[in-house]
Amino acid sequence: QMVTLTELVQFMLPDLYIHLEKCDSSNLFFFFRMLLVWFKRELSFNETMQLWEVLWTDLYSSQFILFVALAILQKNSKIIIGNLHSFEDILKYTNDLNGNHDIGELLTRAELLFIKFRQMVELIDRKNLSFTNMAPRESVPISENIRSLLSRDIIIAKEEQRTESTPFG
Repeated sequence: QMVTLTELVQFMLPDLYIHLEKCDSSNLFFFFRMLLVWFKRELSFNETMQLWEVLWTDLYSSQFILFVALAILQKNSKIIIGNLHSFEDILKYTNDLNGNHDIGELLTRAELLFIKFRQMVELIDRKNLSFTNMAPRESVPISENIRSLLSRDIIIAKEEQRTESTPFG
């Protein structure tokens, strides 16, 4: 999810991504906890239940949680770009966002970002289709991670088989 979120930020919020690179934060580690516990610490109990209910529907995507994360980043991008210049600054700022989210606004923003994302992918696909008879360097590739965000299929990540030679195996 972190890799996909990073690609999504790069795709949808390129100015923010460029700034995060300068701050050695493009890996989005400052967002890890939020995704790990599905924003449980950022929202009240009722807001968390409301968010989780939306996420469980898989209405737009089985990874809609990444668009919720993108919505938070988009909403705070001007502050991050204008005032925060290190990983520590960004980490402190995002941690201080706890309890300061309007769940209705956040879900609306996430939904609009998903719709814009889907339209961008469709536009790029149409553009790439028209370039099939032209030089391949003119087409714009969309990674499988990004494309998977359009799917409602549940993503199941399995632990790899451990070999007997690994310590603590």
